[in-house]
Amino acid sequence: MITESGLTFSSNYTVFPNLFNGIPRGCMPSELDFYTILNLICSPLVAYCLLVVSQHLIAFFGMRLLLKDYIFRGNAPYHTALIALTFALLPFWPLGEFCIAGQPFVIWAIFNLIREKKTIYNWLIIILFPFCASDFVFSNLFFLPGILLGMIVYFIAYKKISFTAIFAWLLLFGLSALSEYRLFILQFSSKFTSQRGTYFTDWLLNWKGFIKTDLSMLFKGQYHFYSCQFPIIITTLVLSLFLVRTKRNYTVMAILLSMAFLFSSIDTFHFWSGSQSFFQRLGSLSSLQLRFKALLPITWYLIFAICICFMIEHTPKSSVICMALICAQIILLFFNLNTSDFQKSVYAENAFYYTYFDNTNINHRSFKNYFAQNMFTAVKEKINYNNETVLCLGFPAEIAQYSGFHSASAYLDYYPIEKKEQIVDIFRPELRKVTDSLELQEIIGSRRFQYFYKRKIDTLKKMLVIDLDTAALKKMNIRYVLSLRDIENTTQLHLKPIDSFSNENKVFPEQIYIYKVN
Repeated sequence: MITESGLTFSSNYTVFPNLFNGIPRGCMPSELDFYTILNLICSPLVAYCLLVVSQHLIAFFGMRLLLKDYIFRGNAPYHTALIALTFALLPFWPLGEFCIAGQPFVIWAIFNLIREKKTIYNWLIIILFPFCASDFVFSNLFFLPGILLGMIVYFIAYKKISFTAIFAWLLLFGLSALSEYRLFILQFSSKFTSQRGTYFTDWLLNWKGFIKTDLSMLFKGQYHFYSCQFPIIITTLVLSLFLVRTKRNYTVMAILLSMAFLFSSIDTFHFWSGSQSFFQRLGSLSSLQLRFKALLPITWYLIFAICICFMIEHTPKSSVICMALICAQIILLFFNLNTSDFQKSVYAENAFYYTYFDNTNINHRSFKNYFAQNMFTAVKEKINYNNETVLCLGFPAEIAQYSGFHSASAYLDYYPIEKKEQIVDIFRPELRKVTDSLELQEIIGSRRFQYFYKRKIDTLKKMLVIDLDTAALKKMNIRYVLSLRDIENTTQLHLKPIDSFSNENKVFPEQIYIYKVN
């Protein structure tokens, strides 16, 4: 949408018309972002494929160098390569870019600079990573403190300070902020208030629930930062503690596990009732999620690698057992044997599994099937579409956006709070029917508002009866409603039925019904 709009390099406050009947350009990703650049020079499908392939390649080579030079130190080359492969097979969230996949490369480069290995590759990694790691708030804001903490521990332990490494860290921080300069300009502008402040207001955890959630995230992970550490890596950890009974092993594992638990605890801190007085002091920053879970995958795979390394060093006969554990992790990742995170969310990023073993799964479809461009092109021709705003019911608005529709909603992290309020006003009559406060908060806090109605639609076999505020529809300049199901009460809603079109691919969305707002 950015590249086709011609607004890639426009000012922050230029109106970007494709979403929410117009939002500031600054709400969309920066032109300095790697994926935005890919879309400038490639088609969407080619850009997506290049992104995903490069994620796994970067993850493999970065982890292999880190393990070879600083964990195994040239020993056990086959184990090193295969452990690097396990990390590279993780189901990285594509829009996270290299925020997880690139971490081993950054750590390797920092270690090189500390050890005075000042090659051009170290500086290239430091300079390029901030522009290839999604947005600053998603990962780097939390990865960089982790790097700094590790550097401080190293300096204290070895009683040596590397000013070159400190400069590299400052450069990483500065470039990470620069890569998302649009976000910072908007956030600290008096003209702009983000909708993110509407999250997490109606339900909170007591301290028991807080600890339980921490432990659940620690051992099961979260799908944006999925580690697949259960059960193989955790089994390897327990086995190493049993076979390698040395103070060094216990100390290293205690430190790494404590760090992993700390990262999980900080991440879920905003869910705890006892944290609210702290967040209230932050003002507009109170909605910031402390995503230190971005450090969990690298921490778990360093635990995995160090356990394997210690077992090979201290019990040579365990080399075969170690290889079996690594192969078991590869099989687990290849064949999608661990699919849900601590919230029971299921990821669908295992392209190998879904392409060759479960290619009928609704969560994994080709670009052609998912975006159903022929059907939406027919819709545009039928209504003589001229960039009017449409409301999508029962299916992701992104499907319509791909075919050039301007939508009233979107799966977007950051946009003006008044736009969120306009969407809520449209569905207000329907929201009054929701009696569960937790469900209501989930609906209002969701970036995919239409999915509430998809759940309702899925229970129906025939026509849909839904209550919308027609005045709010008109206030947001919505001209058409595109629905997954035929709406029964069109007269009450002042909607004029136009036509319906079937998906030639016979997959979701199977059919789209068109209504004009009168």
